[in-house]
Amino acid sequence: MIKFFRKIRQNLLMENKTGKYLKYAIGEIILVVIGILIALQVNNWNEQRKIKSLLSDYKESLLTDLNQDIIVLKQIIEEAKKDSLKQVKIARRLSSKYSTIDTLKVIVQNDLSWSYRIFRTPNRNTLLAMQNNGIIESFDKKTYDYLINLQTSQNISEDIIKAQALQFQNQVDKFLTKYSSLGDSIVIGGPLYENKWKNVDENELFNHVEAIMLTKNYMNTQGNIIRRRLLSLTKLTRNHLFEQKKKQ
Repeated sequence: MIKFFRKIRQNLLMENKTGKYLKYAIGEIILVVIGILIALQVNNWNEQRKIKSLLSDYKESLLTDLNQDIIVLKQIIEEAKKDSLKQVKIARRLSSKYSTIDTLKVIVQNDLSWSYRIFRTPNRNTLLAMQNNGIIESFDKKTYDYLINLQTSQNISEDIIKAQALQFQNQVDKFLTKYSSLGDSIVIGGPLYENKWKNVDENELFNHVEAIMLTKNYMNTQGNIIRRRLLSLTKLTRNHLFEQKKKQ
């Protein structure tokens, strides 16, 4: 094709048809420019298809992550509810007119919960990968806002719940340091059993136990408020991505 155009130019010059040659040359330049533009457009289409395919893969991965997060959040919410009910039952036992120091002993040794399932870090690998490679910027604004808002909410929720857990753990540590000998025991009576309690200030022990229970109940209640908000936002983000997937 190039040889063909070159031959035409040579013939026009040999015939001294400069005007026609210039017109032809301009036309040829225009054709070349058009060809370049078409090639660029085709390349752009190819790049757009690649990005669209990549975004589709990331959406699938995000949906998997979000569905797993929803399952875990529901589990932790239920665990916190059950633990709160346990605290209520213990409080009723301690509030009974028949409650004695022996009641408190049994509760300390067998019924108090020293652990707290604070927070399971959400599945962030997909979102972080998208941020690191910049592909997240290719999402439409609504999807982008959903993802960033969810990430912000996850970070804030985790910080608050971990701070609460640290406060609870500090209380537990103080209690266990002071009353380390009062932990779990298979011995439930007798002189040796009574001996380890003889120097315990009953009122002080009760105050410690009550403080731990109050903190635990507060953490369960406030923690679940935070988790439900996060669960709601996670579901909204998941549903938005799912609707987009159906439209593809």
